[in-house]
Amino acid sequence: MRNILIPAVAACCLLGAAHSATADARSDANIQLVKNYVHDIRDAAFVKHDKDLVRKVAEQYMAADYNQNKEGVTPDREGYIGGIWGMAQTIPAGAKLELDDIYFMADDDHVTWLTRHTVPDPTAPGKIKYTYVLNMVRIENGKLKEHWGG
Repeated sequence: MRNILIPAVAACCLLGAAHSATADARSDANIQLVKNYVHDIRDAAFVKHDKDLVRKVAEQYMAADYNQNKEGVTPDREGYIGGIWGMAQTIPAGAKLELDDIYFMADDDHVTWLTRHTVPDPTAPGKIKYTYVLNMVRIENGKLKEHWGG
């Protein structure tokens, strides 16, 4: 019995390690996908102020049947494009939008990240304050399929 048990346990350990390495590689690739998307969409909307480029970036990274799981926001890709473009219109030309993505983590096809926004403190002129936004997306077939948060 012992002669069978030891190889069986060893095989299970090796299979688990192989699965873990594969899952880690997928998680790492999905984090990079989200980092690229976040950079490109912010650049299009908040730096270049280019509505056509916002659409192009959204279509490149988001599934056609993308779902936004946030109350009060149109839940599809078109709603997202309109929402991000609307936010871009509130940023004065030449203003610097200070967003720092301070943490990314992934569990296979789910990527979560924390962003710190530096904004003027409305209660103390000349001062700044920080707000934090937590986002999570689900990746499917190399595209952002669903979003929760921020």
